[in-house]
Amino acid sequence: KLLVPYFKVSSTTFAVSLQNISKNESDLLYSYSIPEKEFSILINDSTLNQGNHKRKSRFYSGFEIREIRDEVNSILFAFAYIKGVFVMSESVLLIENAIRVFENKDGINFKVKNRDLFQFASIKSDEGNLFVNYSQVSSTLLAGSNLRKTIPFLANLAESSMLDVKVEPNLVSMSGFTLDSANTQGLSVFNGQRAIRSSIARFVPNYSNYLISYGVSDSKRFIKELGSLNKLASNF
Repeated sequence: KLLVPYFKVSSTTFAVSLQNISKNESDLLYSYSIPEKEFSILINDSTLNQGNHKRKSRFYSGFEIREIRDEVNSILFAFAYIKGVFVMSESVLLIENAIRVFENKDGINFKVKNRDLFQFASIKSDEGNLFVNYSQVSSTLLAGSNLRKTIPFLANLAESSMLDVKVEPNLVSMSGFTLDSANTQGLSVFNGQRAIRSSIARFVPNYSNYLISYGVSDSKRFIKELGSLNKLASNF
């Protein structure tokens, strides 16, 4: 409820990212592209000054970080305006990290490091895009899920993915592109394979929690790609 007033922005360009704040904790960072005039109107909104919450501010690397604190002075969430982008999070560490990313002169950010993901034509009519950095997934809370524990193959699946997200009343579907390298021994084992239509759906019980299906057009080549990787083969 505290964050709701801060979502009242007109921007249609925004991103929400899940990032590590410690070894075993993650938090969300919200980023919106808005003009400075709208940011000024937002932070001066009268609804933001209600209750016992206190607003404090400090500067980090030349940018002002504003903090909302409770009656015992604990930080509830923080936000900042960084070169045309309004960023907000319940973790002040992520706000500081966002500033470091913006200030990084090398520009080695997600988009630069994964250029290939942004070369595909995007579908404009869906609800958004999901970007997955597989090298980081294993170090987040997601790695502790039962699904990942039961499927070791997911720990070394690929390098990165861009997925279009489509939302319906009873369904969320994601479809897109996944990049891999010959070194990951993940999706690269499907080199040279053609897409195969799944014909097993009618055999899947309605009470199934999840289903993972692999299709290969050349089983001999697939086995050769697996080679002596007994651990990987057993995951399949």
